[in-house]
Amino acid sequence: QRDFTSALEQLRKAKDYAPANRALRGEYIRYEREYGDPLLARKFCQKLATSEPADTDNRRTLAILLAQQSQPKQAHATIHAIIEEEGNIRENLQTKAVVLAEGGDLRGGRDLLKKYVMGLGELATITDWLMLGRFLFDYEETDAARSVYRRAMEIEDPEHRPVTRELADRLFQADQLDQANLLYGELWELNPDDPRFGMRFVESLGNNENGLANARNVLDKVVVDNSLDDPVILILQGMLAQSEAEPQRALDAFSKSITLSPHWATAYHQRAQLLADDPSQRDQVLSDLRKALELNRDLHVARRLLANLHIQAGEKDQAIREFASLVSRSPRDESSRLILANLYFEEKNRLALQTLLDESKKLFPENAMWPNWSANLAILLKEVDAAINHLRDALALKADPATVSRLAALLIKTQKPEAALNLLREHDQWTSTSSEQLSLGALALSQLGQVEHALSAFGLAVQVSKQPGDVLNTTRLMIRALGREQTMKQLGTLASGQHGVWVELATAQLIYESRDFARLLAILKNLEIRIAHESVERDLYDRLLVIGQHRTGQVDAAKATYERILARNAEDVEALNNLAYLLVNDLNDPMLAIELAQKADRLRPSNPNVLDTLGWAQFKANHMTSARNNLERSVSLREGASNCLHLAQVLIKQLNYQRAQTLATKALKLAEQRNQIALTEQARSLLQELERLQPLTE
Repeated sequence: QRDFTSALEQLRKAKDYAPANRALRGEYIRYEREYGDPLLARKFCQKLATSEPADTDNRRTLAILLAQQSQPKQAHATIHAIIEEEGNIRENLQTKAVVLAEGGDLRGGRDLLKKYVMGLGELATITDWLMLGRFLFDYEETDAARSVYRRAMEIEDPEHRPVTRELADRLFQADQLDQANLLYGELWELNPDDPRFGMRFVESLGNNENGLANARNVLDKVVVDNSLDDPVILILQGMLAQSEAEPQRALDAFSKSITLSPHWATAYHQRAQLLADDPSQRDQVLSDLRKALELNRDLHVARRLLANLHIQAGEKDQAIREFASLVSRSPRDESSRLILANLYFEEKNRLALQTLLDESKKLFPENAMWPNWSANLAILLKEVDAAINHLRDALALKADPATVSRLAALLIKTQKPEAALNLLREHDQWTSTSSEQLSLGALALSQLGQVEHALSAFGLAVQVSKQPGDVLNTTRLMIRALGREQTMKQLGTLASGQHGVWVELATAQLIYESRDFARLLAILKNLEIRIAHESVERDLYDRLLVIGQHRTGQVDAAKATYERILARNAEDVEALNNLAYLLVNDLNDPMLAIELAQKADRLRPSNPNVLDTLGWAQFKANHMTSARNNLERSVSLREGASNCLHLAQVLIKQLNYQRAQTLATKALKLAEQRNQIALTEQARSLLQELERLQPLTE
């Protein structure tokens, strides 16, 4: 029935009824670790270790649990005591390797097992090779693990092929589906009457578009030969239907599987995954995922999908909770660790991020990503020297152009231009072709007073640029080195050279940032004939053009430009949102604005800017309930002068003057902080209106 929760409850009772049954105790500990509370499992093992020290199997399990629960000293003491009693037998070395790996010394654990197996020579058994292979798979050294399994396959039973079966399953779990396909295919040919191999073969084939037809044939044969109306078969049929773009057939299969096996977590997850992209099914998806996790708390794919749904909905606290649970249950899940680090960083949860990074660097001491992340945290804490040291650590692990650029930028920021130049010269295999690194070198040269060399390096940076954004980034560094006026002159000399259009677009961007919209339109008018209609440059051109048109009161022209942008990409959320705002504010068409903003909201749910536009359009259309709901959501996600002002105006209509005044005051403060002149005036005007309204209600 796959009801692991109920099974665990039964085992919890049974271990008390038969406390001397070691097999039963071992099964309880396994279930408690996998489906219950690992801390309870550890406490049970500790109690047993005291009352029955001769049960070394239990003590080995205890050592691993201690290591996994961040108690390395006790874990080492436990396994060393067992080794003193029993010697370096395979089971003890296996446990010691896991304790080392969980404590951050993966290399030590790996080398320990390799030395043991290699030392056996021809006497090494399948069990010995599998011990090493499983360890390598568990710690995601998949290539090395596969080689070890191949060695074990050389001495396996050629009829039953147990090692091949296990390797196929391991590769499947590691998403190495092509290699798993080959092994499942071999096993299926050898055992055509065994539906398990047929079903696994189908599942691995179904994840590959080129294997769909074969998967369908194999599955049909499994069903015919075995007359199976089985929930697993139904799941596979649903997966194939989903791959073949038949969602209703997939939904029917998943739902029937749930009916037949209501305690199988995977069935609920598959249905949730099918429906996850449909916003109207959100409640059903959440219900299925919660049910799946109720049945199997270690179904990581379900928890990851739930966490990602929370991110999409802007529910960061819930997303953090789910990803933290994933990391706790699967400490070596680096992808979840990375997402959790991003969430902590965005929420400025510095203590939690520091703890996560310390753990990650111990678990993955050879991965340069984690010292890079420590640099991110140090920058957030304004500890620039510490960030520089972390980046040096990252470079020592793995030299890459992004880290070189980050380190060079920080060295320049801390007035260490010579160190920055030495770093860039040391990695000149990238510097000579990287506009970013050439620009950083130019900035360092300018700090040393070598202006002519700096100008030459900036010019070379423009020449090697690969996209318009590269030229704009170079321009920003030029401003730091030369000042805005001198940069504009330098751009003028570069406009006639290679990438001249990109230089002109960068110049237009600088003029936009200086708020000289009439001059912006003049430059763009001269540039238009040089830009192809279907090009990246045209998209950048139109985005600058529409701002100039809107800010100079050419609202009909701005509307036409937004429509041109959307004709190229109907799902451009920024254009949808901005056109909706133009329609409601300047063209008095709130109904069309609502339609566009709702589309933007579907494409990018829980975006505070989109919700602000949608709520404001609904307010203008006199849809007060919807307007308030969306503006409340916008403000709760991120307070800004605009959404606070808009929500205040809804509240005035609803006679809630006190909260309206609080929001208008907040809007004024935010607008002044960000130098938003128009919004500052609107906030002041609204506060004056509230002063007139409130005495009338007292």
